[in-house]
Amino acid sequence: MKDVAGLLYSQIGYEPDWPMRAIVRAPDASFVSKVARFQIFENGKEVISGPLVHWGGKWGSHWWIADFSALGRE
Repeated sequence: MKDVAGLLYSQIGYEPDWPMRAIVRAPDASFVSKVARFQIFENGKEVISGPLVHWGGKWGSHWWIADFSALGRE
């Protein structure tokens, strides 16, 4: 089986006061830099950014969390 990386996120949206997160999946921990960050833009303007946090290794993959929950509190 070929190693696959991916981006997981809600395709139906997020409730304003619930956690808002995207998850990056990769076969190897070296896939993402230890200082990696995410950015979200609206109309060409950055509305939020933050660290891409390594959650750990599980199920033959490594996982990182991009938490943008602060958008729902604005």
